[in-house]
Amino acid sequence: MTTYSISTNVRLSMYEAGFFIYEINQSGNRKQTIALKSQKTIDAKYIYMELKKSRNKEAQAFYD
Repeated sequence: MTTYSISTNVRLSMYEAGFFIYEINQSGNRKQTIALKSQKTIDAKYIYMELKKSRNKEAQAFYD
């Protein structure tokens, strides 16, 4: 799954749904989020969401 959103809430939603979160910056000035169901070695920065959750206690995942 990919999105142009880099919002912690959006990433947290994907993480809590079981995805591994990565950040990519292909165009040089616009970051993107990539979410994969299995952890892989790709040309992207892995985002450690447990650390983000501990640093940003107000962040809430979106539920539908």
